[in-house]
Amino acid sequence: MMRALRLERGLKLAVYEARVPKPRAGQVLIEVHNASILNIDTYSSSGSSLGYEAAGLVVQSGGGRLADSLLQRRVARLVHIGASGAWADYLVAPAEECVPLTDNLSYSDGATMTNAMTLGIAMHLIRPRTSVIMTVPLSGLGRLASAWLRLLGMHCIRVVHKAEYVDRLRRETNEPVLLSTSPDFPSQLQTLCRQHNVTAALEMVGGRLSNQIFAALQPGAFHAQVGFMEMMSVPHSESGKRAELFVLLEWLQRHPAEAASILQEVCSVLPSLTAQDPLRVFPVSNCQDAVSFFHSNRSNTRVQIQFRP
Repeated sequence: MMRALRLERGLKLAVYEARVPKPRAGQVLIEVHNASILNIDTYSSSGSSLGYEAAGLVVQSGGGRLADSLLQRRVARLVHIGASGAWADYLVAPAEECVPLTDNLSYSDGATMTNAMTLGIAMHLIRPRTSVIMTVPLSGLGRLASAWLRLLGMHCIRVVHKAEYVDRLRRETNEPVLLSTSPDFPSQLQTLCRQHNVTAALEMVGGRLSNQIFAALQPGAFHAQVGFMEMMSVPHSESGKRAELFVLLEWLQRHPAEAASILQEVCSVLPSLTAQDPLRVFPVSNCQDAVSFFHSNRSNTRVQIQFRP
């Protein structure tokens, strides 16, 4: 038997006993060590299994060349919609969704690997451009992106939706910060994009904001749309500009050569990126405190649940 977490009425977490799942052919059983708390976890319905992003040790293979090659290796499970259940002592995952961790990566780093690989692809797509617009800069993905952009020396215009975030970011950076709900936002964005010749975007919202950003980008721009976004209405190509909404696992499968080099770069830079982003780890026995802390500090700190020290 194993411990697992589920959401009950009133957004309360419950620890319950469940059978250890058995991997099928092409799958592996992961002994979970660290699991991240993401926004999507807190929106789950009552009674559902929880957890998307996790890292641990492969302790059993269901058979198959790739699955067998991961046995007794530390891995991160890459996330996709529908792949929940990581908040448990054990997790079954397809072998192709698992990334081996290099020696320089901790389990807490591994539990950030989905964001890191997503950004690795985005950076691959927007380089060698030197100025970029970024939305949701205070999310876990956004904070990791900010650290990577600083590492690359790229100029960044940050777009937020709350006035309090404008004040905070202006205290933290000398780069432009715009409020998307301001009446002057479209004209301010257009002006800054012209001044700084902005030809790249890391966009994580969708809808009307995507259209506004795409319109403001300069000729030859690439608009990378990342994350679990809906209502994307940006044209694929217009006026010498291009936008692409990519799904992590699908992109990696379509571009295996680029995927290998991106993974190598991600494993190299990830410790220096996560070192700039505070981390709070809660033991599974304090899982309710972990979720409460996440609700209050999601724009400041990564929060993880630890199943094994």
